[in-house]
Parts: sequence; C-alpha cells; structure tokens
Amino acid sequence: MKVGDTIFEPSIQKDAVLRILYKGTAVKPKTKLPRFSVVDVVIGSESMRNIAIPNVVGLTVKEARAVIARSMFEVGLVEHEDGSKDESDIIYYQDPAAGDVRDQGMQIDLWASKKTPAELSAKIEQLNSIYRMKVDTGLPPIEYHEIPAHQEPNYDAQPPAAPAPKKIIRNRQML
Repeated sequence: MKVGDTIFEPSIQKDAVLRILYKGTAVKPKTKLPRFSVVDVVIGSESMRNIAIPNVVGLTVKEARAVIARSMFEVGLVEHEDGSKDESDIIYYQDPAAGDVRDQGMQIDLWASKKTPAELSAKIEQLNSIYRMKVDTGLPPIEYHEIPAHQEPNYDAQPPAAPAPKKIIRNRQML
C-alpha cells in the first residue's frame, strides 16, 4: 500500500491515526485491498476550544448522533426512559446544555423517550437539579475600588533627616 493524502481532523487524540480511507471510504479492520492501493490517512490534530454545544433536544437519537458527530463532539451516555435502545426515541434532555461552551471531542450525554416533554416534566426537573447549577442572583453585586497607581521613587530628592537618637537613662540603686 501507498499513503496518498494525509488529512488532519480536530480530535482529542492528537497525532493518532483516526481512520484510513480507500477511495474516500473508511477501511474497516481486516478489509483486504488490492496490491499497491493508495490510501489516505486521517490524523488527529489539536481540537478546537470553546465551541458551542449543539441543541439536540427534540431530535431522534439517530439524528442527534449525526448532529453531535458533525459538531466534532462525542455521544456519551444514552439513557432511554423505557430501557429500550430504540434510535427513534426523542431526546428530551442533554448534558451539557445547548449553547454551553466546551472543547471539541467532549461527550454529550442524552436522555430519550417516546413520551412528550410535558409527560416527563418531573424527570426533567430532577435532571436539572442534578446537572444544572443554580445561580443565586439575589446577592449584591461585588464592588471594586481602584487603588492608586504605584509611584516611582524619586532618587534625586534628599532623604528625610533621621531623628536624633533618644537618650536612655537608667536608675541605679545602691545596695
């Protein structure tokens, strides 16, 4: 085999071989290729940082997997409300939340069901209490006070005169 193109793709697996492509299609392990085939190698490059998490709530599990992969994130836990593995279940909750900022390659956990979000409101509230931080906005704002800028010492000025030493008088008693 010969290596054709080297393609770099953002990944948490920097410098690792992610895939081998033959005529644009990923080669599965133990696949036999014609002698002297030219293959392209996909190598992991440094992942992009601070990317917004896509919103997959309302999509099927199958659709959510595709959106997450296109956004260069990974699918983490997929919790089906009825215990099935049905890819047509609808996502009703995700963690991290849509719009949160993470580095590419991070996992997004999904919760799916055939029930409507209204029927799952208690479950959504429970998940929110676990995964969403509550911010107390009732606290007063932090006050900042400016400190005067540091002044450079003046070496040309005469130093202040040192005070005269005090005389110490001790009383001696005769025995």
